Parts: sequence; structure tokens; C-alpha cells
Amino acid sequence: MVLFPAMKGAALLVLAISLTACNSGTESLKSNRMVRVPVATRDLTKGIVIQASDISFAQMSESDAPAESTIATDFVGRRTSMPIPKGAFVFASSIDSSSDHN
Repeated sequence: MVLFPAMKGAALLVLAISLTACNSGTESLKSNRMVRVPVATRDLTKGIVIQASDISFAQMSESDAPAESTIATDFVGRRTSMPIPKGAFVFASSIDSSSDHN
């Protein structure tokens, strides 16, 4: 098929719009995916051993979730390296990496 110069430009424009629509669709899917993020159920002072009851999970979209969060089972039996207020996200950096699991 032979395309005239004006038609080539139009074809490229349609292709670019199609690719943009496909990209925004995948970003939308990612942002709508729900993840569980660990949250402190009470004020946790520095140096205490975290119990399972000290952590609950907040459901939120993946795009809104903090990047540093990890699952709560990694925290149980470990000591906090800093105070964590009730309702705050529990980050890996707020857990003493040298403390042993029970």
C-alpha cells in the first residue's frame, strides 16, 4: 500500500495516540491494585519487642503505599529502633536489624 506524505503523518499520529492510551491503561491498573501496609496499633517506644498484636494492616492502592513498607511477620519478635506512633506506617528502617526473631 502506498501512503501519501499527509497520510503517513496521520497514521503516525493515530499510532502515537493508541500507544499513549495503552500506557495510561496499565498505569491505571497499577494504581488501582490494593496492597496491605503494616501500621502500629499502639504507640511503640524505642527498644520494645514487637508483638503480633502491635501491627495491623491498612489496605491502600499500590500507588499510594509507602515504598519502604514490608510485611508485619518480619517485625514480630524484633525491637524497634525508634518510636513509632499509633497509626503510623511501620517501615523496615524503624526496626532494629540486629535484633533476633523469637
